[in-house]
Amino acid sequence: VFGGSDWCLPCRMLNQMVLKKPEFEEKVKQQFVCVDIDDLARGLDPDRKARYADLQEQYHVGSFPSVILATPDGLAYGWATHIPSKGTPDKFWDHIHPLIARGKAFREGLDKSAKLTGIEKAKAMTEGMSQIRADLLWNFHADKIAELRKLDPSNSTGLVSYLDACKAVADLENSLAQDYKVNPDVKVAHVDALVAKYRLKGELLQRAEIMKALISVVENRPAEALAHLGKMIEEQDRRVVFDRGDF
Repeated sequence: VFGGSDWCLPCRMLNQMVLKKPEFEEKVKQQFVCVDIDDLARGLDPDRKARYADLQEQYHVGSFPSVILATPDGLAYGWATHIPSKGTPDKFWDHIHPLIARGKAFREGLDKSAKLTGIEKAKAMTEGMSQIRADLLWNFHADKIAELRKLDPSNSTGLVSYLDACKAVADLENSLAQDYKVNPDVKVAHVDALVAKYRLKGELLQRAEIMKALISVVENRPAEALAHLGKMIEEQDRRVVFDRGDF
């Protein structure tokens, strides 16, 4: 758990309402070793402050609180945060339970693939890897993506091209907006080119429409921004096979 209990209100609420409740702690410790990375604004030893900063970078923490679900060797497979509607031990557990199940399916798929070769190995890897978010795969399991690319150069399972599209969308999002500032050099045409190159559908197309809406707002074209938001909503009921509803 990455947070800051003396400066981050959502972190404090998540702790008080969920994480520090005995009934939640009892349930969690049956499956996890819990680590509290409490990045205090005051009174934190400089060495620990530096160590926490390194951990935040290692786990790509961009917002607080961040609850990272990881394998015993520290590789992340799930992420959650404070959601007011999930602000009880039972509701928050129900919220993260599907992530835990996906992590189990991910590991089972990889275990299965270890006994196979060729395209059958690629299919087993795809079965497991498709269970978790693309950004977590890129950040923590890039070696598995590289292995799958070699096993399935024709992309018969479709996962490699999907992951490549996810990375391209994330890279453009990061180029467009950082630290609450919008990069004026990124234009709608850049997003359209990305949509065409990767033939975006489902959640990735929704993210593209959000980018175009943001650019349109910054360029003082509100009607176009609303049109892009409308297209984003229209895409809500359309999913590609690897979308998990995370958007």
